[in-house]
Amino acid sequence: MLWIFVVFKGLGVLGNLAYLVFSAKWVIPHLAAIDGGQQLVGEFISALIFPVVEIVASVFGIVLLLQRNRTCRRFWIVYLSLYCLVQFGEVMLGPEPGGASLFLITGLGWLIYWLNGRGPRELALSAMWFRPDSSQPDVLGKHE
Repeated sequence: MLWIFVVFKGLGVLGNLAYLVFSAKWVIPHLAAIDGGQQLVGEFISALIFPVVEIVASVFGIVLLLQRNRTCRRFWIVYLSLYCLVQFGEVMLGPEPGGASLFLITGLGWLIYWLNGRGPRELALSAMWFRPDSSQPDVLGKHE
């Protein structure tokens, strides 16, 4: 299940990177070209902070997971809690709650997994650089 989480987070990072590239190459130049567009560009750039934070945090968390760092579980619990809080605010106050609702539901699902899942608990209880016996599957479910 941890590998499914890594795949989902990786796809999220790629999606956010594509959105940032599209924004930089197409949206911002087109906004700047219209009358009064400089103010719109500033507002749009401030809205890009969340995808940048999400990319950085996801990559950092995936690195912790791949290193089997025992702080990984705490990181993802805190990050997903904050993520769900932001998405909840977007559902309650945002103009289009549909997309934010979907992200809130998936965020809550992953948060529940990190709180109760067997893999994250074993990861948190393992030594920081623990390498399991090669005959036993490791925390991520694969044989070395």
